[in-house]
Amino acid sequence: MIVLEGTFDLLTLLELRPELHKTHDLLVLNTTAFVKRMITEISEYKDVMLFLDRDGTGLGMTELLQEKCPNSRDMSFLYEGFKDINEWMVKSTEDGVRQRIEDVLLS
Repeated sequence: MIVLEGTFDLLTLLELRPELHKTHDLLVLNTTAFVKRMITEISEYKDVMLFLDRDGTGLGMTELLQEKCPNSRDMSFLYEGFKDINEWMVKSTEDGVRQRIEDVLLS
């Protein structure tokens, strides 16, 4: 199972890895308020990847889920330095476009 905090995070992840919807169940919380309601269901999975925000609330929910669901893994290290995977992707895309423009202008 893959747990995400918002719809844009889901869309970003599927843009990066389109096959994930075929190989994993996906859960979009839309708010971390739903995490406590979902602990029983989440804990039934053998492997849970957490793509929650790297803000105080998201990190707190990640800690709670790792405590209650031992098979969960925090994947937010992939976008360390950014609030969430979507922000990372937007910034990375902007940097890539900026670099390509600079390369063309400097040639």
